[in-house]
Order: sequence, then structure tokens, then C-alpha cells
Amino acid sequence: FGAMRIDGFRPADEFKAAMDEVLETFRNTPTVGGADRVLIAGQREFEIRDERMAHGIPLHSSIVMLLGRLADEVGLPALEPLPPDPSRK
Repeated sequence: FGAMRIDGFRPADEFKAAMDEVLETFRNTPTVGGADRVLIAGQREFEIRDERMAHGIPLHSSIVMLLGRLADEVGLPALEPLPPDPSRK
């Protein structure tokens, strides 16, 4: 891992445009071995973050039950679990 100041080598906008082109080339690369698509490092994590921000963090039913018991013990209302979202994989 390293860091450097890109604008010391070339204009930042030019570098960003070149990187966008490289990323687009990767995304459009044919897949192999039954893969659906080519992923860029960190892409899946960003997608999961976006999904969780939009729909919340999925919890196993046993965790929801435990949190409900803990809420009862301390006198707080338990949260109602959300119904499954059919658009989620």
C-alpha cells in the first residue's frame, strides 16, 4: 500500500479520466468460469453498503429474538422485524 500525490505527476482531472477508462475496460471484460461480471476491488463492499443503507442490516431471527428479550428486560419496546424484501438476493 502506498500513497502519492498524483498531481505532482500529471493533472488530477486527466488521471481521474484515465482511471475511469481503465475501470470501464475491466467492467466490460468478458467473464470466465460462469461469473456474472468482473468486479473491481472494493466494488462488492460498496454495493453491500448501499444496500444496507437503503434496506437496513439483515439479522438472523435468533438475534432479533435475543434483542427483543433484552429490550423487555430493560423496559424498552422491541423493534418489529421487517418483512423479507423480495428484491434482495
